Amino acid sequence: MSEQREHKKHVRLLEPGSWSGQPFTTIYAGISGLTTEKGDSQLAIAFRNPTYLVDCVVFDLSAETADTFPHTICNRIISELQNYSEKYKEKIAGLALPLSLADKYPALCPQLWQKLDIVPLVLEHKDRARQDVDQGELATFLGWEKKGLDEQADSMVRKCLRSFGIGHVLQTHIGLGSLVEVDRNFRVRLADVKDYQEMVSSRTWSVVQYYAQELKRRNVKIVFFSMTSHGRPDIHTRYSLVRLLHCLGVNVQWYVPKPRPGIYNIIRKMQDALEGWGEPGDRLTIDEELRVLEWVYENARRYWLCEGDPLQARSKGGADIVVIDDAPLAPAALLSKQADPERPVIFENRVQFARDQLEDPNSVLDRAWNFLRERLRYVDLVVSQVPRALAPNTIEEKKVGYIPVSVDQLDGLNKDMSESDTTFYGREFNSLCRTMEMPTLKYPEEQYILHLSQFRSLDETLSVLNAYQKFCSHCIKAGVEMPLPKLLIYHYGPSRSSKSTLIYDAILSHVEINMPHLTSSIYVMQMGPPDQLWNALLTKAKVLIEPSMSEGIPSMLLAAVQKERPIVTVKEMGLFSFTDDVDNIFFFEKGDTDTIAMLLLDLFTDPGLTQMMVHRRPRKLRDELTIVGNAVNWLFLASEMSRGAGLLELDGRDIFELAGQGAGL
Repeated sequence: MSEQREHKKHVRLLEPGSWSGQPFTTIYAGISGLTTEKGDSQLAIAFRNPTYLVDCVVFDLSAETADTFPHTICNRIISELQNYSEKYKEKIAGLALPLSLADKYPALCPQLWQKLDIVPLVLEHKDRARQDVDQGELATFLGWEKKGLDEQADSMVRKCLRSFGIGHVLQTHIGLGSLVEVDRNFRVRLADVKDYQEMVSSRTWSVVQYYAQELKRRNVKIVFFSMTSHGRPDIHTRYSLVRLLHCLGVNVQWYVPKPRPGIYNIIRKMQDALEGWGEPGDRLTIDEELRVLEWVYENARRYWLCEGDPLQARSKGGADIVVIDDAPLAPAALLSKQADPERPVIFENRVQFARDQLEDPNSVLDRAWNFLRERLRYVDLVVSQVPRALAPNTIEEKKVGYIPVSVDQLDGLNKDMSESDTTFYGREFNSLCRTMEMPTLKYPEEQYILHLSQFRSLDETLSVLNAYQKFCSHCIKAGVEMPLPKLLIYHYGPSRSSKSTLIYDAILSHVEINMPHLTSSIYVMQMGPPDQLWNALLTKAKVLIEPSMSEGIPSMLLAAVQKERPIVTVKEMGLFSFTDDVDNIFFFEKGDTDTIAMLLLDLFTDPGLTQMMVHRRPRKLRDELTIVGNAVNWLFLASEMSRGAGLLELDGRDIFELAGQGAGL
């Protein structure tokens, strides 16, 4: 094994940053520390791949340095891990460390994540001897203090390994009562309060502190209900929000219903109908509505309405504020009111309703819209991420407020990654290409245009394909000497549904039949986590094309704005506030493939525009577009509404501005 590692150390790589090289091996690490009788400190780092213990590094630290200059220790650990990774050309995906070490050096975990792209997992150890009823090897169950330093580090890395699934992705845990245990019940520490504070101005941070302290003083309990904890582009905002509120000490919980296979297709049909993606024969039936109601009521009965559960009355341990952010779960609003009539219920709308179908009683939207509108009778407020010009009239205006889409600059989708980490994920992408029998992308020699598709509408993706074909023809006719950029059609999230599979197959067939000469230039990829894979692809893309406005897409475009990537999108997207004062967004009328092709041609050939495709430093976002700004909205609503459901009237105003006024700042 050591000979193989020494050989691997001397493998000659291709050009730095090339995605054509050999994929890096993924390993995991565990760390532990020890103070000796002489006063000196030692640290041990154990490394494992999914099968074997591959190495263990022990190094000394002076006690004076360890106690007086903790940042020096953090830098030493970061340096040791970075050097090890570079020496053996291996990617460290996760690292586990004991709680005592994480508390002693609080800056270590955020640095592991932000500098090295290592997921830091903080674990408690049991200081006890092995019991007769315990199973396993004796060394595993010795009391923590009886283990040697190298054994402690190895114990950490073994526990770290068990927390990751296929594709070195941290496993999502759903706890008792369908509670989403964010970051392994907050054992993963990606950021601390200081990191969030540096995102925004001192005024915004003061607003956050004002409401967070007030909610903590009154011990207000906030509960969110979502359809799922994964698989949607916008769901990361909920992870980030709960993560931040936990850092602030606010009592917040997030629940999802227990899935039922027979309900999945009905839920998808309802969501597609609301956004105008439904086929003429896809109207919801009365029986399907009843099945959705029965499913929500059954989840509530089993998980959310017992003593101390979130929908139980506040006097019996229930939540103080209930937030529902998915249309199929809207029936939970009535259940909340039945248990506690005075408890405030908020519905968050992120759905891009098909407004042109709202008044048509024969459309597939009609029954789904009526289902939602009937349940919103029991909601006190509607909070909309959809701009006023695009949002339908759900309830009276005084009960409606608006918040912008937001991103978390510290999560895997959006954080700034080093060139070596971007290269790692680029090679991971090429490994997926080989698995799916597609040509690999020879970046940086080959550039690419990126399109995010949710495989919900074939027409939108076909418009991108047709525009790309016209763009290539324009380049050839104009005698453009540059190599033509590739087109990467990227689908984020679960790929297994009858409709998405049909759309995926139809896209491949369209390419093979109608543009066979471009087959080697078009990639159609269905991918999910890790989030850093999308981050790397977006970071290195020349242009992002997006004709869709469906749920989750605006937040992904905001991520592209932050990364200073040129965006070609539909004109209606300009109604979102994040497009204000952004000079590298270009709009077209929906379905106008000629305009898309000409915009691409100008971007790649006009000297005044090609500079927009040069990779620049990330843009500083306005406070309200960050996850801290998003938290301001929810902290303000929780603070005001927890005093009484009818005390706050939003009157169609911007909630972020109201929060600043309410805090007197």
